[in-house]
Amino acid sequence: MIRQLLPPDRIHNYAHNEEWLVRTYNELGRAKDALALARSLVAVPRYPDLNTLDKANTSASYGRTRLIETLVKWELWSELRRLSATPWLSAADAPPAHQVTLQRALASAAFAEKDAAALRRAIAELEKLQPKAKTTAETKSKVGKAAELTPPAPATETRKALPANAAAKAAQKTAQAAKSDAPPAAPPQTKPSAPAPKKDLAAAPAPDATKKLTPAPDTSAKPKAEPKKKKPEPAVVALQEARALLQVLEKKPDAAEALLAAEYLDATERVRALLHLGRKEDAVKQIEKLPQDLLGQIIRAHTAWQGGDRALAESAFKKAHDLAYAMDTDLPAARRLFQLAYKLKHGGKWRADPPVRDDLGERPAFDRLGPLHWHPPTAPMLKLEPVSDSPPDLHAAQPRLLLFYLGAGCSHCVEQLDAFAKTAEAWKKAGITVHAAAPGTQAEVTQTWDVVESGKNLPFPIWRDPTGETFKAWRAWDDFEKMPLHATILLDAENRVRWLDISWQPFMDAAFLLKEAQRLLSLDEVDQFTALPTSDDAKQVVSSANR
Repeated sequence: MIRQLLPPDRIHNYAHNEEWLVRTYNELGRAKDALALARSLVAVPRYPDLNTLDKANTSASYGRTRLIETLVKWELWSELRRLSATPWLSAADAPPAHQVTLQRALASAAFAEKDAAALRRAIAELEKLQPKAKTTAETKSKVGKAAELTPPAPATETRKALPANAAAKAAQKTAQAAKSDAPPAAPPQTKPSAPAPKKDLAAAPAPDATKKLTPAPDTSAKPKAEPKKKKPEPAVVALQEARALLQVLEKKPDAAEALLAAEYLDATERVRALLHLGRKEDAVKQIEKLPQDLLGQIIRAHTAWQGGDRALAESAFKKAHDLAYAMDTDLPAARRLFQLAYKLKHGGKWRADPPVRDDLGERPAFDRLGPLHWHPPTAPMLKLEPVSDSPPDLHAAQPRLLLFYLGAGCSHCVEQLDAFAKTAEAWKKAGITVHAAAPGTQAEVTQTWDVVESGKNLPFPIWRDPTGETFKAWRAWDDFEKMPLHATILLDAENRVRWLDISWQPFMDAAFLLKEAQRLLSLDEVDQFTALPTSDDAKQVVSSANR
């Protein structure tokens, strides 16, 4: 995929496979690997028709969702807050559903860190994201449209009362009409038919008592099942839960009732909230609703120990011990599990050894399978000759946008050049130089100035590919038709391909690409990952637990 210059989301199941691996890492407690892969999905280039935040099942949507999910699951609150202020998560123009998810996660972080002010800020943001109530005008408009679509009821005839003499005449006419419409009388029978013989009931055979009688069908109406309760919109649920957490954090008198009213609250957070209120017995009653995965067993064991149920704590610890063989040792949950091992008299044996797998046969070396994460490919060659006078350096160590077009005779190419010319100043402010290139001779390519709107004042230089070798190196070439293709290319200062579109038609959305270029290049301005060290030495957990 990297070698073929193929954007990841051109593979229909790429995003799904990657996000599923993130979930698998989380099941194993490998939070560092889950976070790295989720961030890799966020860094994948986006396309209007393939990969945007408002489309489900895309790298953009999956990456952001799994990144937040992993940070919340493993209580990496400081990393969540840090990333929320960076391009990795801070998309002010993200769809409301994604903004709700982020603010709800920040509310959980504030509650865990006992930061009431931060929790109030998250609540204020969630209040802004609430669905708008329908206005009276909108309701009337919908009713009016429904009335237009409803067919009119059939008209009913209205009769007026008649005077007495007119009523008599009308009755007489009705009687005569009835006589004329009556069927003719049946012809008289010449010989009367004999009466049917009466049945002798005494001689009738007695019913067979051995035969089972078919019960009469139950015609009583069955009670209708109650309609399933519809879950409120996510923004409504998130706000209710955040407000309940604030009441719990401040230990308000009605905090327990607010917690009970938040019926969709995650079981893990509900248990933690009950422990914060000192209601250990209630917390123990809730642990049966916890998931059966590694983290669920750790919380189950910890809560049972807090509630004084040693047997339940021992049982849950054993399950967590067997599942934690690959767990990162520096997670808060790992420290909790290690402390439980000592409290339950298991010494330092807090997790099992990794199981030996013998069900897959010989495994190939990972380096033969390619990199685990997608990364921008290195740019192929750029052997182009200048057409414009004194053009800027095509190979400068700075971001560049390349527009490969077919020539002056392509009307769609001219439209693309005009579209990007109108945004040239914005590209310049973003620190990105724009270059255009076409195959052909000097005379053929210079005709471009005759057809574009700005003429020779085109705000970016033109280059030519005399042999077509550069177009072919970039795969902007139709091998069947033996002719070039359109290509729009974004290079970064390290000469890596950050965005690429090759097609039979040029990419026209200059505004979208400028915004996406700024997003991709800004990801380099923040450190890739800082939260967790890579050591897997259990002694780190021992020292932290003893502290």
